[in-house]
Amino acid sequence: MKLIEEIYDNLEQILNLKTRGCDGINSRTDKLKGKIQCLVQMLDRLDCEVRIEMDKSESSYEQELRS
Repeated sequence: MKLIEEIYDNLEQILNLKTRGCDGINSRTDKLKGKIQCLVQMLDRLDCEVRIEMDKSESSYEQELRS
């Protein structure tokens, strides 16, 4: 799944953000917030995709039972 790969890539980028000294901390914090927001959106999309697939599986299973 491409979405899961994107999530892992973003997690790696977050883990690689290093804080040094005081200068530039705000920009790194902003980048971190942006990455986290992006991850939350991706996880929401993944959750929706999984729910849709589960619904499809359940309805096809119910149809098989009726046959």
